[in-house]
Amino acid sequence: MKAPFPLLLLLACLPAVAGVTYSSFSIHTIASANPTTSNLPTHVQVTGWVISKSKQSDGDWHIAVCDSNSFTSFDRFHCINAEVVPYLQCNPLPAKGAQVTLNGTLRFDGPQDWWEIHPVEHISGRTCLSTGIPPL
Repeated sequence: MKAPFPLLLLLACLPAVAGVTYSSFSIHTIASANPTTSNLPTHVQVTGWVISKSKQSDGDWHIAVCDSNSFTSFDRFHCINAEVVPYLQCNPLPAKGAQVTLNGTLRFDGPQDWWEIHPVEHISGRTCLSTGIPPL
């Protein structure tokens, strides 16, 4: 019997997190990298401090994570944005001021002019579970 189309789509779109190798970098190294010449890997691990979090209209959570707990606002050279997406929830979300280690897919968001981990695939001390199908 054939699997229903949504199930096949889900299986094709979910990351194979168990087999992924995450390269560890400092937030400053990533945040300072030139997006046009950088050879940073796709999957990274960073450790930093949460300075803010906010829910976006698309359902994503933006978590600003900086390389020092002394930052009170986003500094493009010392902070990155981490996005927890609706189809891969990590609960509970970390509180402001918490030190966290994040694993996920690294990309540069040109319109925002910042590096981000999107989606976040793991947050230290939290369980991240697939709750739906990624949008195409």
